[in-house]
Amino acid sequence: MGNRTYSFMILVTGFLFSSAVSAEEMQEIVVTATSLQEGDRDPFVTVISQEDIRQSSATTIPDILNQIAGVQTRDFFGTPSRNTLDLRGHGAVSSQNTIVLVDGLQQNEMDFTGINYLSLSPDNMEKIDVIRGSAGSVLYGEGAVGGVVNIKTRKRAKEEFSGELGALAGSYGLWGSNLSLAKKLGPYSLRAYGSTRREDGYRRHNELSQEDVSLLVHHDGVSGEAFVKADMFQQTLNMPGSRTVTSSSSQFASDPRGTSTPSDFDKRKKATLSFGGTKALSDTADLKLEGGLKLLNNQALEVNANAGLNSYMSTDMISAEVKPKLERTHTVFGNESEQLVGLDLRLSTYQSDRKPSEFANPDRLYSAQQREIGLFGQETVALSNRTTLTVGTRGQFIQFFGKERIAAQTQQDENLYYALNLGLEHGISVHTTLYGRVGRGFRAVKIDERTGPTGLEFNLKPQAVVDGDFGIKGDYGSLRYQSNLFVMETHNEIRFNPTTFANENFPNIVRYGIENSGTYRVTDALKFIGSLTYINAKFVEGPNKGKQVPLVSPLLLNGAAYWNVEKHIDFSIAATYVTEKRLDNDDQNTQPKIPGYTLLDAKVQGTVDYFNWQVAVKNILNKKYFSYGTASSTTQGTYNVYPLPGITFIAGMGVKF
Repeated sequence: MGNRTYSFMILVTGFLFSSAVSAEEMQEIVVTATSLQEGDRDPFVTVISQEDIRQSSATTIPDILNQIAGVQTRDFFGTPSRNTLDLRGHGAVSSQNTIVLVDGLQQNEMDFTGINYLSLSPDNMEKIDVIRGSAGSVLYGEGAVGGVVNIKTRKRAKEEFSGELGALAGSYGLWGSNLSLAKKLGPYSLRAYGSTRREDGYRRHNELSQEDVSLLVHHDGVSGEAFVKADMFQQTLNMPGSRTVTSSSSQFASDPRGTSTPSDFDKRKKATLSFGGTKALSDTADLKLEGGLKLLNNQALEVNANAGLNSYMSTDMISAEVKPKLERTHTVFGNESEQLVGLDLRLSTYQSDRKPSEFANPDRLYSAQQREIGLFGQETVALSNRTTLTVGTRGQFIQFFGKERIAAQTQQDENLYYALNLGLEHGISVHTTLYGRVGRGFRAVKIDERTGPTGLEFNLKPQAVVDGDFGIKGDYGSLRYQSNLFVMETHNEIRFNPTTFANENFPNIVRYGIENSGTYRVTDALKFIGSLTYINAKFVEGPNKGKQVPLVSPLLLNGAAYWNVEKHIDFSIAATYVTEKRLDNDDQNTQPKIPGYTLLDAKVQGTVDYFNWQVAVKNILNKKYFSYGTASSTTQGTYNVYPLPGITFIAGMGVKF
């Protein structure tokens, strides 16, 4: 790290923390300062509460998020362990442009390893915050270009001792069981959760097995709280591959449940230790700390019988991070202000062996290390009773060193990134608020984008985005609504080029659209929820100028209803309409499109004494569809698709003790 970088970090640290707290504010006191990042106060954050999660017809976290305006999801096999979230229409690179956190710990890895949403039970969620666009880049840093999903799990035990034993069964050989325990010991809450799941899968050679264990200790003190949590899962998933469609034949039509890769598999083991806490320094200042350690092992086999090319990969990743933050309320020019300053430290290591088979000699041996230091500050000032100004900035230094040992290649780079956020919120009446923001975010190169057929790639630049939002939100009695216009321009977006078969920096890409959402509560027992999203994502320069970005549906409609039929029975139903979109790799927009589809899901649940039960039906209309496919780069009319399940039933029962 050069002297200029050290000087920059020292200057920023000194400025932020000298302005954040004074000596006379350090006495211990019970009252806690209010966080300016509380989602229910921020127009750029959508909050999904514990009640929303319980009332939803969804049975997985991706299904819940899919009902939010501006969020698209993709599925490969019908299991939530491989779902992909897309915020603001990034298509094939959506995972690299969206950050997912659980209890403050970032779940994204150095490589393309996806997030296993199956290990996140909705029953254990306290709330989910969704930030769209680069509004989260100041607070969360690298990768928060499309948005941020911040998941908070339940921590406090409400009773001296409680437990629940549950079981579920469903279509395609699904069965599972879970056990949760909670105990309150004075200021301490102890929680334990374990589950197992098996399913044959909709496709042949698509069997899944997974076990999860979670242990948590939470402490409520006089001037704050703290927790430590350990999570572990192991999963084996057989990979059935794609179904090929040509101009004269269609495996999607003739045999959608078949497999073209009867030997492929993906195995994962992951252990996570996370911690966090809040300490009241005064009646106006809080010190917060988040962090953790992640260990991941991923083994995968891909067999290409036609080309005679096999690939076995064994990858180990370790990531450690710590994030202290200081929040306080104070006055700026006589006006009330809320301030947040923080520091991010992250160290990640990567080791991956690539070879033709599990017991063969490696033909590629990759190792890498990445160090990150981020400093940020955000100020929210009340300019008047109705007007609030937010200003934020972040500086983040990322140092990467990688090596391919067989070819004796090394790669090292250092980059200093920055993010900006400027927002204004004005209440034009008691019930209506106008707001707007402009910002800048960034994304670094992933390790999988640095590796190629001949070893390490050296010519990729960091990605930057400039975007803006303008909207209106309000409430009139039982109606709550929000409408948001956005525009985003990305520079040097890192994408795979199907023509050169390499990852490259693309010329400018523009995304713009509108996100509408609303909730209408008819009575305490009946409410309706809806959203409409329009997005236009297109290349505006280079050889693909004027073409649509693949895998982005221009129009999404969601509607849902929740009905408390009687005291112990709830019914919910949700409909989703997704328009057609371009196949992956079809940057020239010449191949057939992924057809649009309409899905209808429902769930009924209830309680009887100590028992609870639920029955969910997904894809009630039994639609034959797929949400992901790849176009051939050489043959017109040929593409591969990943069929998804038709009508699916899931039943669950639990007993509390």
